[in-house]
Amino acid sequence: MGKVILVVLLVVLLAGYAAMFITWNMAEIDVVGLVYGGTGQGVRMPIGFLALGGVVIGVLVMGFAAWSAWAGEAGKARGASAQLGAAKQKLDERTQMVRDLRDEVADLKKELAVDEAASKGAVSPSESDFGDESV
Repeated sequence: MGKVILVVLLVVLLAGYAAMFITWNMAEIDVVGLVYGGTGQGVRMPIGFLALGGVVIGVLVMGFAAWSAWAGEAGKARGASAQLGAAKQKLDERTQMVRDLRDEVADLKKELAVDEAASKGAVSPSESDFGDESV
């Protein structure tokens, strides 16, 4: 809230200074906008309007330049975020694949032990003989 108040106060101060600047610079000059075929189109206006007009045009141009740079960076950030999401999804798929393969290896070890015990004619081993072994 304090930031908004400071911005509004700054805008009011700048508008007040612009109004005072125009009143201080009321000397009129001829401003020619277009010369074609030897005739000129123009108008008489205070010098203060020219200066403030230049500031307004400069603010608009710089605003567009800053916005275009920001838009480019925002696009790159969105692309990087999408790429990160795809990489995370791929990592999750691979992690699940490794878990599935470990479970399959454990099942195969149990099946092998049962087959070996059956081929020797021994009693089938209990489940406690097969702990969670890392592969």
